[in-house]
Amino acid sequence: MAIYSFMAIVLFSLLPPSVYSFYTKERDIMYLNEKFYVFALACTLVFCLISLISARLTSVLPGFRIIRPYRVFYFLSILNVGLSLVKIAYIQISFGLGQIFSSYFGNTAGYTVKDELNEVIAGGKIGWIGDATLGAMCGILWIYFYLLRRRKTDTTILLFNILLFTISAFLSLARDSLTTLVIVGFIVYLSSIDGNSLKRLYKSVRAILLSLIVVTSLFYVIDSARNKTSGQNEFIAQLIGYFPASVNRGAAVVGGQLVYPNNNSGYYSTQFIWDLPLMSRLLALPENARQVGLDIPLTPGENWKEQFAHVRSYGFNQRYIWATIYGFTFNDFKWGSIIYFGLYGVIIGLLYSSYRKNSIFGTFLYPFGLATIVKWVSVSAFSQRVTLIILALVFLTLCIDRIKLTRKVYDEKSFSAGL
Repeated sequence: MAIYSFMAIVLFSLLPPSVYSFYTKERDIMYLNEKFYVFALACTLVFCLISLISARLTSVLPGFRIIRPYRVFYFLSILNVGLSLVKIAYIQISFGLGQIFSSYFGNTAGYTVKDELNEVIAGGKIGWIGDATLGAMCGILWIYFYLLRRRKTDTTILLFNILLFTISAFLSLARDSLTTLVIVGFIVYLSSIDGNSLKRLYKSVRAILLSLIVVTSLFYVIDSARNKTSGQNEFIAQLIGYFPASVNRGAAVVGGQLVYPNNNSGYYSTQFIWDLPLMSRLLALPENARQVGLDIPLTPGENWKEQFAHVRSYGFNQRYIWATIYGFTFNDFKWGSIIYFGLYGVIIGLLYSSYRKNSIFGTFLYPFGLATIVKWVSVSAFSQRVTLIILALVFLTLCIDRIKLTRKVYDEKSFSAGL
């Protein structure tokens, strides 16, 4: 997966400079940029090598399998439904759904609504809900495809979970969680395919095409709401602006032609620390980091807004701020980023061996980890708070799975029959 992501980034960089500049209205830095290629390739190879070694060495570690799949499936479903409804209700009470609907169906510019909505969600301390429901959906998908009998009731519950998660994401004007869910679902489905080679190939190709169609459609619908894009040329400009432009910014960072805010502080590679729900504020982590000399923003929103200003000040189109994982890690550590990719590889290798053993940690986090690799073209997704939130959810789910409801030894069949 890492090699594929690297190759996709290289292909984006080969877009003819005249075409790129026509759509993005900025200079092309990435085209045949040898320094960027060498840096990205070195990081990718280190990641691949270390992840393989880690997977081999950690294969002897014990796993924690789900003992009571139906109990966990229902628990995660209740959690996803409950949190999604809380988020929808909070948005309605604190913000109002009218502006959001006007972004999709009216003339309101969605990006202004998105900025205001971010403030409402962050100010109300519920920004973590989207991350928690994404983690719940990762578990729900895996359990459904691997452990359940896929009865009509099971399928209905799965579809209802997906529907409510999708509605919540659409009301947040957030495409990231939806695209991540599609990628995770694609990975889980592919790994569950059995049968002869021809059958697996057919189902794999079908799943790939369907995933591409769904992701593109989601991107188009939400982007149209956020930016009021209409017409083929505008949509092409947006696609180029998000993906090839991300590579262009990554190349500019590596070449010293663009510097993002809070550079040389490790911020982008350790966001899960500074953006940890509740704990970050209670422990005053950003303030304490500043006292020891780290240039850490007081809030994620502060850094996010400054990214647009920095991109503009260096002569690039301020509408696009992605810089690939390579650009953001280089902004943090320069060539020391190779160590970051090595640690990243250790974790992915560990999760892979856990996934092979059907351990609960791997079943939740390995498909998500692969999804973060797919998103190398955008940001350092694995370093964001969602990873820690999903990990916390795994520990909670493990407790729910292991706890006994009665004095007698728990029996999964009787539990299922009782429901």
